[in-house]
Amino acid sequence: MLRPSLDVKGRANWESAAASWQHRPPISPAPEDMAWYEQAARGGCVTNSPLRALLLGVTAEIATMDWPVRTNLVAVDWAEAMIKRVWPVAGLPPYAAVIRADWLDMPLGESSLDFVVGDGCYTALGSLDKADTLNRAVSRVLRPEGRFAIRCISRSEESLDVDHLFDELLTGRHTDLGLFRWFLMMALQGEQRDGVRLDKLWRVWHERVPHPDEYIERFGWIPEEIANIERYRVLDDSYVYPTIAELKEIAAPDFHIHQCDIPNYPHGQHFPRLILEKKM
Repeated sequence: MLRPSLDVKGRANWESAAASWQHRPPISPAPEDMAWYEQAARGGCVTNSPLRALLLGVTAEIATMDWPVRTNLVAVDWAEAMIKRVWPVAGLPPYAAVIRADWLDMPLGESSLDFVVGDGCYTALGSLDKADTLNRAVSRVLRPEGRFAIRCISRSEESLDVDHLFDELLTGRHTDLGLFRWFLMMALQGEQRDGVRLDKLWRVWHERVPHPDEYIERFGWIPEEIANIERYRVLDDSYVYPTIAELKEIAAPDFHIHQCDIPNYPHGQHFPRLILEKKM
């Protein structure tokens, strides 16, 4: 049974998102990211023991990656539609299961895992306070010195400018609407520690681009990405984009930072990768 969520309002976003879940790098993990995840998983192993691993969400690329031999994998996601439509049916480790539950209140034993992995998880929680709560939840289920590997979606210390972003977009210098959507959210967040409501992003988008279909042929915009932004019109969920300094700050109470690196692909500075090691 699904435990009571600490914040149930955001679930509608993920239930509806599952219907058209299809992303490309860097929104989904790139090959470089997957090589990093696989190396991180190998680093989480305990000698001569199966890796006890947790995946936050149902990211198919991670679920089906080259896991260490005898990995026991459990995934946790609170959206039934995401589990039904995104969780892969093939290519998983021999011992793999998925649980419908809240990341902030997982029905897993204390110190029961060696390795936890996730992609963009902090952003989905909508605030730095909840990101901090997730770190505590992950620390609870990890053994001492267990590792948490996560690729983050991060805004720069220097804020992006809304007007500049739309200038780039409407002159054809920014054709990836999925990436533009995240950059716009970062600009709207500014220096706030809390995230940006999705319906606010839609309002700003609609004011500047009231007839987006007119640009599909001109700029090669993907209709599904336009539909994804339009979906935000009725959603009061929020996304948050921590800076690297904020990521390190929220990690400090529970984890040592074993690794922090920046991908080599374009805009990689917005997708820092962290390996956090649970403090003794």
